[in-house]
Amino acid sequence: MRYGISVLVVLATVGSLEVIGAGTPVASLQSAYAQALPAVWQNKAKKLAQNVGKSRQTLANNAAEIFSTQFKANQFANQIENYRVSLSKIPAADDPNLNAATEQLALLEKEFAAASTSSGSAASPAPAAPATPSPAAPTKSAGAPATATPPAAAPASNVRPLVSGERIRVKKLVRDLTNARKRIKTEGPSRFQDPEVVAQYKKGFEQYTAAIKRYPQLDDPDVIAARTGHQALRDALQGEFTRAQSQMEKLGDVQARIAQIQNRNSEFPVPDPLVPPFGEADVETWIEAGSKARAAAEFDYKQIQEIAPIAYLPEQTVSGVMTKFSFRHLDGLAGTVQGRFNAVQQGYVQTNDNIKAALQELENKVQAPTARTNAVDAARHREALDQMVVVAESAVHLERGLNRPSDEPEKIVADLRERRANYDLQREQAIDAVRMPKSVSTDKKMLAIAKEVVEKPRYEFGAHGPIILNTAKMTEHAKKESEIEIDKVDTFGGKLQLSGTQETTIYKWTEFQFATVLKEEDSDLWRIYYIKPKFFTSGGSTTPLNEWISGGVVEGELIREENISK
Repeated sequence: MRYGISVLVVLATVGSLEVIGAGTPVASLQSAYAQALPAVWQNKAKKLAQNVGKSRQTLANNAAEIFSTQFKANQFANQIENYRVSLSKIPAADDPNLNAATEQLALLEKEFAAASTSSGSAASPAPAAPATPSPAAPTKSAGAPATATPPAAAPASNVRPLVSGERIRVKKLVRDLTNARKRIKTEGPSRFQDPEVVAQYKKGFEQYTAAIKRYPQLDDPDVIAARTGHQALRDALQGEFTRAQSQMEKLGDVQARIAQIQNRNSEFPVPDPLVPPFGEADVETWIEAGSKARAAAEFDYKQIQEIAPIAYLPEQTVSGVMTKFSFRHLDGLAGTVQGRFNAVQQGYVQTNDNIKAALQELENKVQAPTARTNAVDAARHREALDQMVVVAESAVHLERGLNRPSDEPEKIVADLRERRANYDLQREQAIDAVRMPKSVSTDKKMLAIAKEVVEKPRYEFGAHGPIILNTAKMTEHAKKESEIEIDKVDTFGGKLQLSGTQETTIYKWTEFQFATVLKEEDSDLWRIYYIKPKFFTSGGSTTPLNEWISGGVVEGELIREENISK
C-alpha cells in the first residue's frame, strides 16, 4: 500500500499481555456461592481494592488534568478496564476483600462516568482518536473549480457554420476535455485537499470555458460534443472537490495529528526488559510503563489507519514547497509504531529469557557437595544457591504482577530453598562417611622414607597424621627423552634441509606411594593426601639426584579427626 499500512496489519495478529492491553472482554463472574478464597486470591483482591481506591483518589484530585485531553482520559479508562480484567480472574466467593474490590470498582466507574459527562469527554475503556478541529476546507465560492459555465449561444439560424480550421480546434478541445476528466483520480486520497491543486484545476477549467465561448454553433455535432465534455469535466471536478472536502472533514489537521504520533514515540518509551534480580515494585513500575507504551502504540495505530487511506500527503506542493510530513513520513511512523508494539510484547519474553540465563549462569557455579569440597568452595556454592533463590523469586514477582499466577515459578523457588537448606547437611554427611585408606604394607624402610619426605621443610606440608602405605613395595622405572637442536638450515635441489644435534636424557628412579592427612587451614577438619616419593639415580640437569623427593601429590577427601584412626 502507498502509505505502508500493510506493516501495521501485523499488530492485529500479535498476541498480547492481558495486563498491558486495553479493551479485553471482561469474563463473567463465577457463582456467588463459591467456596472461600485461597489466601493468594484474598491478597490479590485486597491489593486490587487498594489500587482502585488510589485511582478514585487520583480522579477526585486531578479530574481536570485527566480530562484535559482525550488521550489522557482514554488512558484512565484503560486502567479501569484493567481493573475489570483483574477482578474477573478472582474466583467468586463471599470474601470481604473481594467485596471491597467490587464495591470500589463500581464507585470508580460511576465517578469516572460523572466526571466524563461533566467535562464533556467521550472517554471509553478502548482508546479512541482525539477530536481535532478540521481546517477550513475550500468552499465553492472560495475555491471550487466548477463555477464557470458556457454562456447561452445565439440561435443557430443566425450563426455561421464552422470553418475547417475551427473544426480542427473544436475536435482537439473535445479530446483535451476528455483527457482532463480522465486525469482526475476519484479513488484514494484526493489531490483536491491541496488548495494549490484546486487552483490549478480551476485555472484550467476557466481556460476551457473561455475556449467554448468562441464556438456558438449549438447545432454543430462537434460543438455539442465539446459542450458535453465541458459539462462532464465540470461535474467531475465538482464531485472530486466534494470528495476532498469530506476527506478533510474526517482528517482534521492531519499534519498536527502526524506530529502528535511522532511525539508519542518519545513521550511513552518502551521500557527495557527487566534483568534479575528484581522485586515486586520493579515489576509494577515496568508494567505501568509498558502499559502506557502499548496504549500509545495502539492509539497511534488507529490514527494511522484513519489517516493513511484518505490523506493526501505529497512530499512537496505544486509550487515546490516541501511538506513537513509526507506519505513517506507516515510510512516510517507506521514501522515505528509496529516496533513499539512488538517491543512491549518482546519485553516479557526477553525478561523471562534473562531469568533463565541468570539461573543457568549461577547453576554452572554450583557443584554437588562431596567430602572433597573445601570450606571456600562450599561457601561459594552456598552463595550461588542463595542468588538462585532471589533470581527465581523474580519470576514469581513477574507472574503475579501480570496477574498470571502459576505454580511453576513458586515450585522452582521451593526446590531451590530446599536444595540450599540441604547443601550443608549433604556435605557433612559425606565427610562423616570418610575413612582412611587401608594399608597394604608395613615396611619400616618405606615408612621412614615417607616420614622423611612429608616432613621436609621445602614442601611445607605442615602437621600430618599417620602414614599409610598404598603400595606393597618400591618399583623401578626408566624413560628416555630426546631433544633436537637445529643449528643450520640449507636449501638443496629445491628441498629444505635441517641439521643439528640431538641430546638424549635417560631418567631412572625408584618410587612408591603413601597416604597421610594434613590439617586444613582455619578448620577442625583434616584432608587425605596421596604422596609419591621418588629417588632418581639419573636424570636431567634440573633433576635432584640420589635423594628422596616428593614426586607428586594428589588431594583427597576431607576427614574428621575422630575418624582418622577408624
